[in-house]
Amino acid sequence: MACKCVLCCRKTADSGEPVAVSADAAGVATDAKLASATESPAGGACAPPEAAADTLTPYSYTSRGEFTSENFKIEIRNMPRYYGVAQFKKFLTNTLKLNVHKLKPLPGRGAGIFVTLHDEATRQEALKLLDGREWKKAKLSARPAAAIPDPLLAHRQKRNRDDADGAASAEKKPRQEVPLSQRTRDAVVPWWNVPYDEQLRRKRSHVWGVLAEYKRTLRKQNFSLFKWMDKRENTVTVEPVRPSPETECYRNKCEFSVGFHPDTGERVVGFRLAAYRDGSMAVAPLDDLPHVSERMRKAAGLFQRHVRESKYAPFNPLTHEGHWRQLLVRTTRGGDLLLSAQFHPQQLTEQEIGAAQEELRVFMADGPGAEAGVTSLLWQTAGRLESGQERPHQLLSGSPHITETLCGLQLRISPDAFFQVNTAAAEVLYDAVGECAELDSNTALLDVCCGTGSIGLALASRARSVLGLELVESAVADAKRNAEANGITNSQFWAGRAEALLRVLLDQAGEGRAVAVVDPPRAGLGREVTQTLRRTEGLKRVVYVACDIKQAMKNLLDLARPESNQYVGYPFVLRRLVPVDLFPQTPHIEVVAVLERCDPDLWRQQGEAEVSTAVD
Repeated sequence: MACKCVLCCRKTADSGEPVAVSADAAGVATDAKLASATESPAGGACAPPEAAADTLTPYSYTSRGEFTSENFKIEIRNMPRYYGVAQFKKFLTNTLKLNVHKLKPLPGRGAGIFVTLHDEATRQEALKLLDGREWKKAKLSARPAAAIPDPLLAHRQKRNRDDADGAASAEKKPRQEVPLSQRTRDAVVPWWNVPYDEQLRRKRSHVWGVLAEYKRTLRKQNFSLFKWMDKRENTVTVEPVRPSPETECYRNKCEFSVGFHPDTGERVVGFRLAAYRDGSMAVAPLDDLPHVSERMRKAAGLFQRHVRESKYAPFNPLTHEGHWRQLLVRTTRGGDLLLSAQFHPQQLTEQEIGAAQEELRVFMADGPGAEAGVTSLLWQTAGRLESGQERPHQLLSGSPHITETLCGLQLRISPDAFFQVNTAAAEVLYDAVGECAELDSNTALLDVCCGTGSIGLALASRARSVLGLELVESAVADAKRNAEANGITNSQFWAGRAEALLRVLLDQAGEGRAVAVVDPPRAGLGREVTQTLRRTEGLKRVVYVACDIKQAMKNLLDLARPESNQYVGYPFVLRRLVPVDLFPQTPHIEVVAVLERCDPDLWRQQGEAEVSTAVD
């Protein structure tokens, strides 16, 4: 798929991407001066004026002149107790022909849902069509909904009120100032001062806790299966955490924010101290962050020099002014270095954007930035993103991709391609996946959500065949190129939806044993995919690679549901959990979960009833 600490894993693009979301009050104390990021003369210290934040209200963004769907929002109540958001969206778009922007359910079953549209006319049409309409035996009610307040300004207003209340109290304690370097480490690598053995102990304890939650839920959801599991000693084991070979300088990918130093106001390339919704836009420098390599730090520092000399200011998420937004950095063991600068075009002409691109190219290729040794320099124009739109990377110099060595293979990596951020630990992870899959010359490996094919290709020598399935066509093209470049002839890759093609892959596998390996985004597998895995009779084992085992529990529990009209086929039961540490000095842990299809004969031998049948 998100997390509450800094390394929020986005499996669609990366796992463990640094986005700081925790900081003590001192971390945002001086943030008011970051209120505006406008175009300004070149120079490092260009402290943005405080006036912008002082004159804005939490609702100023709704009249900024830019599109925001919050202006066209409705609230729907009396929703059915059980429904799927995707199912309701299909009803709105396919049946009612409404152009929907996004949906957000209210907490609680059947409580309601917010729907945002693209314009006022569509909102009025939606209100007319939905108010009083029956859907899934529920009579809906619809009404206009107010826009939510800007989270940063709302947070600041609350903080100012709290400060005022505290100042009036004689018992108010002075705020303890914490050095910026420590605040940065606490936000980005919160376990930087925890001994590594203790980190591993905590991570394994976390997995045990999630397993206990799994069992409690399974007891309510499928009691007969739970009872059967409970009678088998050590049915589910949590193995000791397999450590990362490298605990410092291990990241091969970082996305750095471009903003302003919280104390000096200088333009800086680094990590956010806290999330926007927590009231901060401050960006801290990369000093003393142990997980960032010296080469990556040097490249970011040289790009920071260019930003400070540029006539274009960093983008301001509050006022939506400014240009420089982000820097993507990817490195490889072989010395490749990819930089992609993200730039908001605002009202600039194509000629002006072209000139800015050329300035960056000259700086990094022929100027002071050449010291970094960039092998791929790219540019990403990033204005407001429309639904379904992509932000392509434009090549300025060098190669459009980099090449990494993993498990003896040479793998091509495009700028946005998913690749584990800790290469050495990824080799440990893939070895664990192969071990859990119990591959041999008679086994076909079905690599579901295969991305660029790294798992399947790394394990191809252990299996009869590798059959990969991925929704993103460009990733499938990379997987095919990677197979060809490495002389792997027992692999095939398809682009499409898993629920539509999984049966085809199993038929393609032919006779013999088949094992599915699924490595989904952080949000997990969609319901239709878990249902497809359940009804695919030839599958007896699923190896699930989870970047967030707690988030993955929904999928694992769905695979264990009683047989029903929607979950056809015997359930999969959790048998083994193998944690692998890809993110040292953070709380995050990758987990390989092994699930096996329940054998109904075993249930009868145990004197238990077969899985109960329930109609969803």
